[in-house]
This record gives sequence, structure tokens and C-alpha cells, in this order.
Amino acid sequence: MSKEHLFMVGCSAGGFTHLNSLFEVLQGKEGEETVRQENLTGIVRFHSLGPLYSESQTKTWGHKYSRLNFSHAFPEEAGLEDDVGGSVVPIHNGKIYVCPSGWDSHIQPHENDLNLVLEKHTEKKFALDKLLSSSLDSQILNHYQLHLIILSGTGESGHQAIGDALKIRETRKNNPKVYILDPKGLKFPRMPATCIQIANERGYKSQHEEPKNFDYYILGAKAIGGQIEAASNDSS
Repeated sequence: MSKEHLFMVGCSAGGFTHLNSLFEVLQGKEGEETVRQENLTGIVRFHSLGPLYSESQTKTWGHKYSRLNFSHAFPEEAGLEDDVGGSVVPIHNGKIYVCPSGWDSHIQPHENDLNLVLEKHTEKKFALDKLLSSSLDSQILNHYQLHLIILSGTGESGHQAIGDALKIRETRKNNPKVYILDPKGLKFPRMPATCIQIANERGYKSQHEEPKNFDYYILGAKAIGGQIEAASNDSS
């Protein structure tokens, strides 16, 4: 039985350009066969100061990439200024969810779907690692083929989760798959560069170093989208 696919992507400064490239590939061109949305679920976390911005960006992506199904992962009954700590947002297969900026969050398995649990308000802190690491739960990996993606950013967020993911791959066949944006030429390369540094220090190889037996990808955003599109369509 083929698995459903879940992608988790994190970025901070400069990441929108690369997110747009990723979504452009997943949507495909008019008239072409596109990624089978019902087989692919996404969770996006980017750094900004509050949920007003992430809600606005979700609407922008929904209009721009209308063949993809975007949703702001915020409680429907709550106002954007409300304290939603402890709230649970259901994550249904076939949608791309944008995490509300300014809130810590993690995912947990729930029956055949997932829940996003909102925690404390974080102000300027970008707590990406906890969200990404929560997707490494064995129950989630048994149900989904997981794709972890690090795009551009100024800090070092994400490297702990990437290290954990690469360790887990040692005992699970190609799950999760790890994609790090190629930092060459980026205006804000520190986030992906730190992830690559951690991987190298622990002895893991990219496809450039070991083409036939590698642990993770270093790619451009469109190429990452192409990998996820191909994998999810092959499983459908």
C-alpha cells in the first residue's frame, strides 16, 4: 500500500521567493497534469511577527496558486489577536496549511489525519525545530512519506530537526526525505548552510558527494518541488 505524502517547509528572510518557486512547480501549468493534491499535504512555517501577516499571505497564495488548496492554520472561531495557546487545528489530507506566525506549534497524529497544536506566543523567536521534529513521530512516518525542506533564512533554525531526521533515516528506508536549499548565491544563506554543516559534521552525504547512496538533497526550490511532485504522483 502506497503512502500519502506530507511536506514540512521552513524559512525566514528571503524565503518567499523560494516558496513561490516551490508552489509554482506543485501547481503546474494550465492544461498540464499537476500533482495529485489529495495525495499531498503541506505545512509551511515562515518567520514574521504575527498571524495577521500569515493569514494575509495565505490568501495571496490561494489566489496566485488557485489549483492548490491553502488554509491558514488558525482556529476558525478565534480572532487573530486572541490567545489561542492550547488550541488544536485539524490538518486534513490534500491541503497546504500555513502556520500562524508568532505562535509555537507542533503536529501530532490523530486517527487518519493530523492535528496542529498551537502553544505559546513567541514574539520574535522563530521556533522551527520543534515543529519539524514533531513530524518525525513513528506513527506519522508509518502513515506518510515525509519530506522536510529548509529554505533560506538569517538564523540557524531547523538544523536540530534536520540532524534528527537524518539519524532516523538510518533505520527507515528513505523516510523522511530531506531537502536543503542550495545556499550558493542566496542573499540569506545561513539557515540552509548551517543545516548542511551539521549534516557534514555527522558524516551524512548529499547527492553531489555520493550520487548513488546519499542521505539528503541540496537543490534549488524548483528542483525540490519537482522531487515532491514526482514522488507524490508515483504513489497515487
